[in-house]
Amino acid sequence: HIEDRTPNVEKVMTAAFDLFNRIKSGGCALVSTIIAEEWNENPILDFKLASKNSGPMVDDDRRSLAKEVSAFANSDGGVILWGVYAASAGPLEADVARTAKPIDNVIRFLADLQRHTGVLVSPAVSGVEHVILRDPCTPSRGFVLTYVPRSEGEPHMAMAKDQHCYYFRSGSSS
Repeated sequence: HIEDRTPNVEKVMTAAFDLFNRIKSGGCALVSTIIAEEWNENPILDFKLASKNSGPMVDDDRRSLAKEVSAFANSDGGVILWGVYAASAGPLEADVARTAKPIDNVIRFLADLQRHTGVLVSPAVSGVEHVILRDPCTPSRGFVLTYVPRSEGEPHMAMAKDQHCYYFRSGSSS
């Protein structure tokens, strides 16, 4: 009897990973639906704007990235949809998707996300993935979708400028 010791390298299917794949395959058309249907932020979904609505990233963007990667990795994983403005109708309600704000120079914004992801959280979170959802009319604009897996290791600290904190996700907040 020979035992199979081949490691299982498939990603564990989670609600966050399923959501990531759903939005990635739906592209900009699904982003429009998300806004029209006013999807709410929740334990596995967060909406973020690029501070200048364009690449390159600035300090506020790096702080947002560090906070959300830390929070999702320290919780059950999650998805960040960059380029969507979200707001709540009241102080006790979750933020909902309100307006599309596609990111200009989205390729540069993506490159910055990829460059900063590994250094803005300590220890680095393995398996974070970023993809562009291009505006079909203007390919230099679009949204960026970020998947953050749940981490099984030690807690992850956000390490952006003026930020040395551990975050976790509770409801629709980090």
